[in-house]
Amino acid sequence: MLFQVGFARRQGNSPFENEISKTEPLAQNNIKEEKMTIDFSIMQLALGDTQRDITKRMEGGRFSFLVGGPNVDGCYYWRVDSKNQGSYEWGAGQQELTKQQKDALELGLVSFWDLSYEERRAVGFANWQTRQEFAQKNKHILVPKHFPGDEGGKSLETTEEKMVEYPAGYKDWEGRSFKDVIDAGAKAMMTSHGSYPKIAKDIKKLHPEINSLLGVDVPAPATFSPYIVEGYLKKELGFTGIVIADWLSMESVGQFFDKYSSKMPKEVQKRGYFEKCVIFGVDAGVNLLFGIGQPDQVRFSVRMENEHHAMENWAKKNPKWMEKLNGSVQFIINWGKENIAELKDWVPPKVQEISFGDKLLLITGQKSDNRLSPLQKFVRESQFSDLWNRQGLLVTQTRVHYTERLTGKRFAGLNEYDNPKDWLKALWKDTGFSTTYSQIDWNNPNNLQNWDSLIESMKNAQVQK
Repeated sequence: MLFQVGFARRQGNSPFENEISKTEPLAQNNIKEEKMTIDFSIMQLALGDTQRDITKRMEGGRFSFLVGGPNVDGCYYWRVDSKNQGSYEWGAGQQELTKQQKDALELGLVSFWDLSYEERRAVGFANWQTRQEFAQKNKHILVPKHFPGDEGGKSLETTEEKMVEYPAGYKDWEGRSFKDVIDAGAKAMMTSHGSYPKIAKDIKKLHPEINSLLGVDVPAPATFSPYIVEGYLKKELGFTGIVIADWLSMESVGQFFDKYSSKMPKEVQKRGYFEKCVIFGVDAGVNLLFGIGQPDQVRFSVRMENEHHAMENWAKKNPKWMEKLNGSVQFIINWGKENIAELKDWVPPKVQEISFGDKLLLITGQKSDNRLSPLQKFVRESQFSDLWNRQGLLVTQTRVHYTERLTGKRFAGLNEYDNPKDWLKALWKDTGFSTTYSQIDWNNPNNLQNWDSLIESMKNAQVQK
């Protein structure tokens, strides 16, 4: 097991009361006035407690084969319940808060600006690791998201409504949370629709052999950038799994097409939304392009293609792109055979035997009546949203567990409340918790190396039961 459990919860009415090992408390009875540094042996146990909470949360859940999550970046950090969308804007920092941020801070959510990247990274990995074990047990595949992340200070939630561009370069970008899950065996990855122009240019210098239909000067969304997908994700981070686009009906995608149409190859400029998503997604190295429109709309687009062959004729004139499409189709087939037990005895068609239209149906996650049907039963549009993927809640919960183990006392737990808002309210009404919490130096810069060491130890251990 990952973390040995170290104290018995006090008796009470919690339905989870008897699920913790009955060992001696880890208490510090003489709390000092000065700030206490984090004891990482206790923090390791606290993360194990959070993993147990996540396991309990997932029991009885129903999931599709491809599970869209969890987040391993900071996206949705400020959401505390399903109705807490407020605004997709992040604001300019602590001096310019959005309503969503103000509401979360008033409830006592740990502030994004008051914790280190390493702490978020550790909690995010604990979340992914727990869900990964659950997924493997139930023959599901997790799709961690949204590569390469949003560590630049803006929220990828904003791509629901508008384009988002990040100014940081490759050397300054915090992508280690994705490297963590790749090292731990992630078999799928979801790309973001944020734009990372400086990273793209840096990767182009590192890998000049990579080219893009859009060129390196167009700030393409990550989903449409070979520099981000082929260069950063695959070549730099060593990812070898299947790449899946975030939902392609987001406003940021359409706005990108409108704004940069004149920068596209002339033969692509007049193509429709569906065609552009397929052309640029395949060019980037993305395997599955979900959410281009409603399923009936996508199938209609494919029927039109089968009737008029406009896109196929374009592809024949662009053999390098066609080679990428065929390579992607072959990769999806091979990946399915390797990762889906039900396909062990399936004999797939050869790529050259698959019609152009059926290739489009496959990569857009749509059903078709052909020999690809056994694969398409699994490789279909699928999403799973869980509030427990919100890093803000998980960071706060882990700090609660740390404070419990430090004091030997039991405080309000997220698992015990239907609405996280009620949990936060109850938590901060407890003066025993708030007093001890305020005496801990959560963000000492000397902690950074300890967080790194803790994450490495987690990679080599099993999830806490």
